[in-house]
Amino acid sequence: MKLADVMDEDLAGFKLAEAYFLELSHGLMGFFPAIFKKDKEMMVCLDKSLLKKVWSRLPRKKAKVVEAIVLVSMEGSFGFDVRNENKENVKPVHILLEQEFNQLIKKNKDTSPFEWAPGLLGLKEEESVRSPFE
Repeated sequence: MKLADVMDEDLAGFKLAEAYFLELSHGLMGFFPAIFKKDKEMMVCLDKSLLKKVWSRLPRKKAKVVEAIVLVSMEGSFGFDVRNENKENVKPVHILLEQEFNQLIKKNKDTSPFEWAPGLLGLKEEESVRSPFE
């Protein structure tokens, strides 16, 4: 399902919401967000405090918080970026909710269920990187 398909249907099961995600901050072309390790899907939250918990479980790299407006299913598990002008190609993004976060952390006690999208090999992990929430 893509955003164009949803826009042609009854939107009663959706709501507009502000969403947040983490992206590596760099001066190059490319998009390197925080993703779920298991399925490599981009990770989006509706709550900045939950995103901050995700940040604490990622390797320390220079990153920024990005805001988006999403059309979210009332179930809350997925949404679509409505700012993208190419509605025919906008695929749903996974919305991370607090309950799922807690389950993932419980299940992955020794490792983080999150990682950075691959691609910036030269961007090393740094202990002194400031939080993007400051």
